Amino acid sequence: MTQSPVFGRRAAPPVPLRLAPTPPVKVRPRWEPPVVAAEADVTVEPAAPDKAPYLTIALLTLLAMVFVFEQSGGLPSGPGLSFSFSTLVATGGLSRDLLEKGEWWRIFTAPLLHGDLAHIIGNSVVMVLAAVTLERLIGRAWLAATFVVSALGGAAASVLLNSPDVVTVGASGAIMGLLAMVLASSLHFAARDHAKRLRWVAFRLLIPSLIPFGAASGSAIDYNAHMGGAAAGGLMGFILLVAWPEEEDQPRLGAVAAGIGWLGLIAAIAAFALVTTRHESYIARGRVLAPDHLLPRKGWGSEAQARDLVTRYPHDPRVRLITGRNYLEARNPLNAERELRQGLSETEILARDMPDSVEEMLRYFLVSALVEQGRISAAAVEAKPLCHLPLRPPSKGQREAMVQAGFCPALTRP
Repeated sequence: MTQSPVFGRRAAPPVPLRLAPTPPVKVRPRWEPPVVAAEADVTVEPAAPDKAPYLTIALLTLLAMVFVFEQSGGLPSGPGLSFSFSTLVATGGLSRDLLEKGEWWRIFTAPLLHGDLAHIIGNSVVMVLAAVTLERLIGRAWLAATFVVSALGGAAASVLLNSPDVVTVGASGAIMGLLAMVLASSLHFAARDHAKRLRWVAFRLLIPSLIPFGAASGSAIDYNAHMGGAAAGGLMGFILLVAWPEEEDQPRLGAVAAGIGWLGLIAAIAAFALVTTRHESYIARGRVLAPDHLLPRKGWGSEAQARDLVTRYPHDPRVRLITGRNYLEARNPLNAERELRQGLSETEILARDMPDSVEEMLRYFLVSALVEQGRISAAAVEAKPLCHLPLRPPSKGQREAMVQAGFCPALTRP
């Protein structure tokens, strides 16, 4: 039996074969999960806060929806989509007289209404400038709370400081509060890179809105609402600075601020629900009255215009006042007396839908018509209710006529 020559001893390593070199083969690698670095070597960047102005867009949408609601009231609008006094009352306008009648919800609806297209466009532009800045700087919760508190502050100032029969609408009070908050926020360390710009914007828009340039010329701007909203926004700004440590990027008490915002929204929804329950009755009353844009804007209009108004709106005391005044100008005191007495006979409309000045003017001109007829005793009877009013006759000539006739001893020359 032949034995193997390597049996019982260590075999020598085999001689490797030397082959001719071959080109590399391309092989698709298998997928493997990525290698994750050790936890100690990973630096995770914090997610950037959401800066999209969603709340600002929502507020603008809300104002637009309410404006459409005003348009759908059923009463005709004037030039520039302007609304009559009746429309504003029917859709939630605010006055002290209406508030004293128990219609408390108007304090929540009036700040969301506007008088015409130019009014809402102007307010929307300013609100974008203020609200977008605040939403990015202090957050949505504080923006919502500031809007609600400032709107209520403007409405409260309007009720307290305006004449009881003045109806006010508009988001101007809320917007003034937002501008005051922009000014307050610029004092915080978080706004250090933009502080000067924020202050310039706030002062540039806020100060002209608080100075009643047009008050002497009969401007319809409610500066009392502006001041009330700015004061409320300033108070919110003070609270914000107290609740916002300098080392933090966002103010504290966000949950409380969000709660105020949600309460304001719920109150507005409930208030407009109450408006709708009375809307049709106010609209029906408004159809009796002439739209504001049909009434003469300057003077007393023409005789033809007065006759047309009487034909179309015979129960509107303002129309009777215009017609009676035209008859007085035409030296026709008998017809003037008839028209003025017809206007005074609409006692329910005068008490419910007219400012006190309409009844006063009707009575002043009635006294003049009776004096021109030589009926002094009758004129003295009609003048008695005027003796207990503040000294605010419609013109200097009317005051002098009352004094010279001796109807009211309390009315003396100034």
